[in-house]
Amino acid sequence: MQRIWIRDKCTVQEEEIINRVLQYADRFRYMIAYYTDCFMVEYATAESIASLITDSLLELRVFDGNIEVLARRGAIGSDFHWRVADDTYMSSRYAELRSSSDSGLPDALEMIYIDGRQKIDCNPEKTIVKGEKSIVMSTVGGRYELPCDIPIGYITTRTYYSYDTDGMASAVDYRLSGFVDEGGKQL
Repeated sequence: MQRIWIRDKCTVQEEEIINRVLQYADRFRYMIAYYTDCFMVEYATAESIASLITDSLLELRVFDGNIEVLARRGAIGSDFHWRVADDTYMSSRYAELRSSSDSGLPDALEMIYIDGRQKIDCNPEKTIVKGEKSIVMSTVGGRYELPCDIPIGYITTRTYYSYDTDGMASAVDYRLSGFVDEGGKQL
């Protein structure tokens, strides 16, 4: 099955990754940067994206409810693999391809993905507020940063599925889509 949620994909050199992400900057709300020694959550603004330190960056996810740009590399100094997952694009591609008799797509668009949420691991006794950020320690010792106005609750995900010729589904991709508080309210 085609990965109809992918609008664009390519390989990008380290020195070009910021400019590439800035092309989509007005479509995002959040970003998560995975570095060699920590990870950071920020509101995605042109300034916060431009201030990323790319020499120790391993993965960057910039996202909102409908789109995510993922840039990932396996080692420092190597190029980033880039993809844009876009649900608006997915909807139009699904309609276009379903009109073809041999599309291989399931009968309903909703069969291509499942939405979920993952608990943000936090040890509240070790969380420190530092300016506009919360320095959060996980229960197993990891450290990450969150903007202070994002309550520690859940991160929402969308997992995409592909089907083989027997109709068996397999998870083949996922993206981040937002945050919800402990009560389930979308932030």
